[in-house]
Amino acid sequence: VLEGNLDEAIINVNQDPVLDFDGTDGSGTEDYITIPDNASLDVTTGGLTVSAWFKINSFKSDENVILSKYDPGYILFSNNAGRLTFRCYTDGSNYTDINSASGAVVAGNWYHVAGVRDNAEDELIMYLNGAVAAGPTTDASGDLSSSRPLLIGNSAAPGDLGWGIIGKIADVRMYNATLSQAEVQVLASKINVDSALGPGT
Repeated sequence: VLEGNLDEAIINVNQDPVLDFDGTDGSGTEDYITIPDNASLDVTTGGLTVSAWFKINSFKSDENVILSKYDPGYILFSNNAGRLTFRCYTDGSNYTDINSASGAVVAGNWYHVAGVRDNAEDELIMYLNGAVAAGPTTDASGDLSSSRPLLIGNSAAPGDLGWGIIGKIADVRMYNATLSQAEVQVLASKINVDSALGPGT
C-alpha cells in the first residue's frame, strides 16, 4: 500500500503487517483465523459496522470470505465475479443481502470494505473505498446473536470452510455502532489509521 503525495513523488511504503491466506495450510485445510464466540461480537438491537482491507490474489469458484460470524450472524464476501456481499442473517426467512456491482473487486488490487447495519433506520449499507457500493436497503434480519466463532478469511457456517480467501487481509475492525460515511472514509484512508476516527493522514 503506497501513501504520500504522488504529485511531488514523495512516497512512503506502508509496511503495517497484513494477514496472508493461501487457501490451504498444506494439508488441504483452509487458512483462517478464529476468534472464539463472545457476547461482545453479537448484535441484538444495536448498530454494527464491520470493516477490513483486503486483496484477493485469485478468485475461487464459490464465495471468497473476508470475515464471518455466520448462520445466524453476519458475513462479508466476494463471489468469483468480483461482486461484494454484506449479509445479515437470522434464519432462512429473516435475512438481507446487499450486493455491489459485479466487477467491483478485481484480483490483485487492494480495497477497503465496510458493512454497516443501522438499526435506528432499519437498513444496511456497504462501502467500498469509502464510497457507497450497495444500499441503503431495508434490513429484514433480526437478532444476529450466534454461538459461532468469528472467522477472518473464511466462513463460520457449518460445512463452509471451502469459502476461504486466497489473498491478504489487514486492519479488521468491528464496532457496535453505526459508523457514518465520513467515519468509514477515515478507515478507508489508511491501513491501521488512528482508531479515534479523526482525519486520515
